Amino acid sequence: DVRNQLLTWEQEDGWSADLIVTDYADLMIADSHIKEYRHKLNNIWKGHKRLAQEFHAAVVSATQATVETHEKRISADSIAEFKGKSGHVDRMIALNADDNPHIIRWSLLFERHAEKIQKDVVILQQLKIGNAYLDSYIEESTQKPEKRNKKSR
Repeated sequence: DVRNQLLTWEQEDGWSADLIVTDYADLMIADSHIKEYRHKLNNIWKGHKRLAQEFHAAVVSATQATVETHEKRISADSIAEFKGKSGHVDRMIALNADDNPHIIRWSLLFERHAEKIQKDVVILQQLKIGNAYLDSYIEESTQKPEKRNKKSR
């Protein structure tokens, strides 16, 4: 359905997407002939990769981490349901909550075409007033923010 809509826009309106965002790929519908759940997930994630290649666009979606990540940071081993998802993506990023409710961390879990960056991007937020982004910086260490001497942008 996503591919058909993109083709319609391209053919009828002459418009093509540079960015395709789907909301939680794991809940999309796979080909109807596939019975086993992990094969359905594989089909969905392959479909996202095909969209990126066919339309020369960045494709972004979400997946779920395992239950254990409620108590620890998300890592590349934390992918829920089907680990093969990572075989179809070029880059996988995790959003990690922090003890401080005003901080969220973006961590690079997987990078296919370059060296993996080991540092997190720390994003300051105030969700009570609807500000999901106030400021951000690359964390130089894994210390708690209040123990850090300086930040670099």
